[in-house]
Amino acid sequence: MGVFAFLPAYILFSKFKGRETNSAKVTTMYTLVSFIEWFSAGITSYVIIHLTGIDVPFPAAIGTFVLAAVAGLISLVPGGLGSFDLVYIIGLTSYGIDKGTVLSALLLYRLCYYLIPFGIGLIMAAFEMAGVVMKNIEENRVVRQTMEAGGVLWTFQRSILSKLGYWSLSVLIFFGGVLTILYMVMPIDEDLDLFIRSFSPGWFTVLSDAITLGCGIALILSARGIYRRTKRAYNMSIQALAGAAFFSVAASFTFNLAVVLVLIGIVLFLLRNKFNRQRSVMTIPSLIGYLLLLILLEYVYYNLAIIFTWLAEDPELESELTDVVFMPVQQIHWMVAVSALFVIVFFAFSLLLFERKQHGIPGEPPDDGKLEAFLEKHGGHVLSHLGYLGDKQFYFSKDGKTLLQFARVGKRLIVLGDPSGEPESFPGILEDFLEDADRLGYIVVFYQIENDYMYLYHDLGYRFFKLGEEAIIDLSSFTISGKKRAGLRALKNRFDREGYTFELVTPPFDDEWFRELKQVSDAFIGKRKEKGYSLGYFDRHYLEKAPIAILRDSAGKLMAFMSLMPVYREGYLSVDLMRYYPDSPSGIMDAMFIHLFEWAKEKGYRFFNMGMAPLSNVGQSQEAFFSERVAAAIFNNVNYTYSFSGLRRFKDKYSPKWEGKYLAYRKNRSLPGTMLLVTRLIGKRRKQS
Repeated sequence: MGVFAFLPAYILFSKFKGRETNSAKVTTMYTLVSFIEWFSAGITSYVIIHLTGIDVPFPAAIGTFVLAAVAGLISLVPGGLGSFDLVYIIGLTSYGIDKGTVLSALLLYRLCYYLIPFGIGLIMAAFEMAGVVMKNIEENRVVRQTMEAGGVLWTFQRSILSKLGYWSLSVLIFFGGVLTILYMVMPIDEDLDLFIRSFSPGWFTVLSDAITLGCGIALILSARGIYRRTKRAYNMSIQALAGAAFFSVAASFTFNLAVVLVLIGIVLFLLRNKFNRQRSVMTIPSLIGYLLLLILLEYVYYNLAIIFTWLAEDPELESELTDVVFMPVQQIHWMVAVSALFVIVFFAFSLLLFERKQHGIPGEPPDDGKLEAFLEKHGGHVLSHLGYLGDKQFYFSKDGKTLLQFARVGKRLIVLGDPSGEPESFPGILEDFLEDADRLGYIVVFYQIENDYMYLYHDLGYRFFKLGEEAIIDLSSFTISGKKRAGLRALKNRFDREGYTFELVTPPFDDEWFRELKQVSDAFIGKRKEKGYSLGYFDRHYLEKAPIAILRDSAGKLMAFMSLMPVYREGYLSVDLMRYYPDSPSGIMDAMFIHLFEWAKEKGYRFFNMGMAPLSNVGQSQEAFFSERVAAAIFNNVNYTYSFSGLRRFKDKYSPKWEGKYLAYRKNRSLPGTMLLVTRLIGKRRKQS
């Protein structure tokens, strides 16, 4: 009564104190919340007392709890440890209750009301405090000097601290799954078994137990996704927790497991905003790994259940196990089969349902006007012009100074070349793009990057495969004069004598002229299909974006053409489509190149990019990695519109400077698999127009 008598005085004191933080309203609200917390704790203690078989009136139990709690507060010991326990034991034993029983009830109360909430609090604190702790440590001068001396160790410790919250939450989900599996192994009370059989059909009990077991296994399988912060794993874990809690009650009418799983579900729900990734990539190796783990867990459950069944049949133990019922062997077989099938169906359905709902992809659709304005202002590289094909997404940096072009193939985003734009913004756009792609569950591959920026991809954890080399002609020194170029000079003179004429046509193109162009392209392609992505294809909308060089014979028939490709870099020019009639005179493309080089030189261009020639010896060395040899075989055998064999020899006659082109791929991903996807993207059938 003294405690309650103090309450009005405390509220009045707060009112007259007059401070905002100590007002009577705030004090009353805090008091109400505190009363609810105390009352809930008292109810919890009474329920535990009742479950342990102690027959004590409700007022007596609550009164004992209040006295013990007040004693704990007066002692100023955290949690009232010692003082609360002593008063609680004395109070209940005064009603004639055995000390051992009271002590058991007290331990259960401590477990339910202190240890479990403490564990949950640790998990939530790990998310909230890890960053603060690291910041305070790093800002402390003494500690910072120590860290500098042991920088390697601190790097690992910092990584662990930053991921502590996700580790702990993953462990909690894993613990829920293990607890569910162990719960399904344990026998049930004989009276409860008879009660269940009296109105519940046997098949329903077996089915409910199997689903509960399956949900427990699903929780363990979801733990990795929880650590990786994926929404897909979050949704699956919530469903598995709810399913295990519901069917465990439906099967045996016991609430112990359900309460624990509900508490885990509440923790997971409270931390739902931490799951900012849509999904992690599900590859064939990872699916095989999950399947093997499923088999292992089913095997462990089966053996544990069989061992308990054998123990029940042991003559020495049979007399001591008369009050419980173990699962029959036949039912164990059914449990394993049904639960395994349930897990497979559950995962397949969840994955398909989640994939149907998720349509996110970084960036924005292609926009010719936006691309043109960007390239005019910030510049680009030899592959930037391919953005006009319309088969790639655009991803602009936050400052608008850089651009990535990419296409999606399955769970991979294939970025074409280095970023376009201003180099100082390259690191930022790469980090932002990788973060967005990772959040949406994609793997990023960079195709045809250059030497100059390989360090950026290396710092981001990428490995490299050399695709080939580009031929760069220095136009300032190019000439067909002299003894070394006698062959090129003779070839050009031959075409001039035969009446061939070179012309550069700028868009827009008239219909009749474009039909001539298409006839050449169709004859060149034949029954083969156009490629795309990293190669231009015959499309009027695309071809209208740049001039086209043509060569006509003496009768005025258009025999060959080359579409120019602006590089959006001062002094640079490149070429894209190169088409001619199959029955054209030999050397016709050399004649085209010579005329084009001379024209570009007159127009003030300094360098001409002839395109890439895949190296015939890439991955062919016996010292090369096996994966690189396989990837080289895949790349060099792609059926492009023209053969790569001899391409380097064709370009070498112009004495170019060769610059490497590389594929950047994640170090934990298969190189041959990545190359297959890239070639699949390049080889998609294109509609000619």
